[in-house]
Amino acid sequence: MVCFVQYKSRRNNSETSAANLSPQETKLTIQSLRKFAGDYLSEKVDKLEEIVTEILDLASADNLSEELGMQRVVCHGDLWSANILWRQDDGDNLKMTALIDFQTVNMGCPASDLVRVFSSCLSGKDRQEHWEELLEHFYDYLKDEIVDQQMPYTLEQLKESYRRFLPLGGFLIASMIGSFFNIVCKNPDKKQRMKSIDTAKEKLEALIDDIIFFHQRNLQLKQAI
Repeated sequence: MVCFVQYKSRRNNSETSAANLSPQETKLTIQSLRKFAGDYLSEKVDKLEEIVTEILDLASADNLSEELGMQRVVCHGDLWSANILWRQDDGDNLKMTALIDFQTVNMGCPASDLVRVFSSCLSGKDRQEHWEELLEHFYDYLKDEIVDQQMPYTLEQLKESYRRFLPLGGFLIASMIGSFFNIVCKNPDKKQRMKSIDTAKEKLEALIDDIIFFHQRNLQLKQAI
């Protein structure tokens, strides 16, 4: 059952606590991305570096639910591929078994979880082409779960929150790719190593593209107010 109760006491804004990077940590993250991406994505990483301080706007992220008129809901706070356990059934289909690591659970904006899980679990192509469709499926699931109770937000509010949170949430996932690169490079199986690197590069390029695109889009919205 998806919880959606409104929280009226002290808020735990863990959806952005992981983004509270020092300038030195942010610099090291960009350096790690540049090392992983190489010359192929150097111009895009340069552009990302130019706007990264604007992306790490924690105050806006913390107030996103209120800004869009959404109720705060229970969020995992660190919902990415490493915190989702799967099992394989007899038909070779993967089914989710459990979510783990609830130390950052908080009352926040659902986009903080959805951006993370889409960015980490999907290929760049699939995420870019199907994120709206997936949000629609999620929203229908939520309606079925809460039956006759009032929805905490509309579908359009959910989609807009995704657009607003993607620059920050996408950067958090992108920042993990450097560590992933260091692990993958130690794989003695060259074929598997190259396949993993290609997969990560495809994901990273799409993430950087969308971080830049949605950041510019969101900035234009703010300037128009």
